[in-house]
Amino acid sequence: MSVAFAIFLFCYLLMLTDRVNRSVIMLAGGAAMVWVGLIDWPHVFTSYIDWPTLTLLFSMFIVLKIVERTGVFQYVAIKLIQSTKGHPGRLYAVMATIVAGGSALLDNVTTVIVFVPVLLSVTRHLKVPATPYLISTMISANIGGMATLIGSPPNVMIGQEVEAITFNDFLFHLAPLSILLLLIIHPLLYLIFRKRLQVPEERKVELVLLDAQSYVLKTPALTQSLTILILILTGFVTQPYHGTDVTSIAAAGALLMLLIVAREHAPDDIFRSIDWGTLLFFIGLFMMVGGLNASGWIDQMASLFFDLADGDSAESVFLLLFISGAVAGFVDNIPFTAAMLPVVEELGSMGVSNVKTLWWALAIGSSLGANATLIGSSANMIVTGLALRQHVRLSFLQFALVGIPVVLLTLLIASLYMYIRYIAPHS
Repeated sequence: MSVAFAIFLFCYLLMLTDRVNRSVIMLAGGAAMVWVGLIDWPHVFTSYIDWPTLTLLFSMFIVLKIVERTGVFQYVAIKLIQSTKGHPGRLYAVMATIVAGGSALLDNVTTVIVFVPVLLSVTRHLKVPATPYLISTMISANIGGMATLIGSPPNVMIGQEVEAITFNDFLFHLAPLSILLLLIIHPLLYLIFRKRLQVPEERKVELVLLDAQSYVLKTPALTQSLTILILILTGFVTQPYHGTDVTSIAAAGALLMLLIVAREHAPDDIFRSIDWGTLLFFIGLFMMVGGLNASGWIDQMASLFFDLADGDSAESVFLLLFISGAVAGFVDNIPFTAAMLPVVEELGSMGVSNVKTLWWALAIGSSLGANATLIGSSANMIVTGLALRQHVRLSFLQFALVGIPVVLLTLLIASLYMYIRYIAPHS
C-alpha cells in the first residue's frame, strides 16, 4: 500500500511544480503501478480505464471543435458584449453569464478555450485590465460547469460511474445551487474590482465597431453542425425517457457531424486539433487510481472516512463536501475526483444511507474547491495559458487571494443548501 501511495503522491507533487507535462506525469505514474506489480497490462485495458468516460469526452471534443470552427461561439460572445455598450457593470455581468452558461451547456474547458481569446481582444480594445475578467471567467466556469453532467470533467466521471444518475438529475439537483452561487458571488467580485473596470468613453465606440460577422463562416457546415449540437443536447435532456446513455448519444452525434461536414472540415484536421493531452491524462489517472485500489488504499480511506463520520449519513455528506472543497483546489479536481469515486462507492457498501447525496457532495466540493488556486481545474490552467500567450500574467497568489475566500463562502452556502434540501427533510 505504501508503494502505491508514494507513487501517487510523487506524481501529484511533480504536477504541482508545473515543470513537466501533467499528461506525461500521469502516464508515467500509471506505468509505475504496472512496473511494481500492483496492476497488469491486461487488466489496465479491461478493468481500470473507464472507456465510456473517455468516449464521451472524445466525442464532445469533436462536436465542439467543429462548431467552434464555424465561428458561431465567437459571434454570440461579441454580440452579447456589444449589447452592454461598454457599461462596466453590464459588461462584467454579461461576460460572467456567457462563461457560466457555456460551461453548463457545453463544458467549462471548451467554453474558456473559445471565450478567453474574445475576452482578451475586448479588454485590449477597451484598454481595461484583463485580470479581473480572467478571475471572473475561471470562477464562472467552475461554478457554471457544476450544473450539468457534461459541464466539467469531474461531473462526467461521476455521471459515468453511477448509472442511476442522469443528465436531468444534475440539472435538478445542482443547477439551482449553481445559479444561486453565481447571483451571490459575482456582485461581490464586481464590488472588489469595480475601480479597475471603468471604460473610457472613447473606447466604448471601438467596442461597438467590432465586427462580429467577420468571425462567422457562412457555409453549410454552420447550419449542419448547430443542428446536430442541438440534437445532442436534446438527447441528453430527454435521456430518462428514451434510455440511451449519454456516451452513445455523444458518439453518434460526433460521427454524424464528421460525416456531414467532411468536405469543409476534414476529419484528419479535426482529429489533429483534439486535446489528446487531456485524454492521455485520464488514461494515466485511471491506471494510478487502479493501483491505489488494488493496493487496498482506497478501502482504508473509506474506512477512515466512515469512522470520522461515525457512520452518520449527514456527517458523511458535510465531511465529504468540505474535504473535497479543501483538497480539490490544490491538487486539481480531476485526479481528486477519480481518487474519491471508489471511496464513495465503498461507503455505500458500508451502510451509509442516501448515497446519492454523497455524489452531489463530491460534485459540489470538487467544483467549488477548484476556485482556490490556478491549478484547481483544467479550465483554470487553460485560462492562465491562453492569457500568457497574450502577455497577460496572472500570479498564483493574485488568484488565490480572491479564490480562497470565494471557496470558503461558496462551501458555506452549499452546506446550507444541502442541509435544507437533503438533510433536514430526513431528520
